[in-house]
Amino acid sequence: MRGGSLRHRVTITRPVETQTDTGDYATTWQTVATPYARVEGLAGRESMIGHTLQGVAIYRITIRHRDGIRVDDQVTLTSGVTLNITSATDLDGSGRELTIMAETGTERDE
Repeated sequence: MRGGSLRHRVTITRPVETQTDTGDYATTWQTVATPYARVEGLAGRESMIGHTLQGVAIYRITIRHRDGIRVDDQVTLTSGVTLNITSATDLDGSGRELTIMAETGTERDE
């Protein structure tokens, strides 16, 4: 992976359940990492979300390899768009880069 191809700074966040004063649980998002990445928009489709037809965009995000990225994490692009991670894979097994597939449009607690 060429370092010059990692032009976008992204933020990877993870949901954390915390107990409120009333005993309920609330989800907050904790920053896991802010790596540089190559961000590529791949495709778009329409999907029924909450009984409404909405557009969903699919992205491939490549970062230097790191352990611990999970499918319940989210990626926020510098534009402010938040993406839900659907997979995080070391495609060639080299341990050099991690390919994250993520999409907009699906509902998660924010």
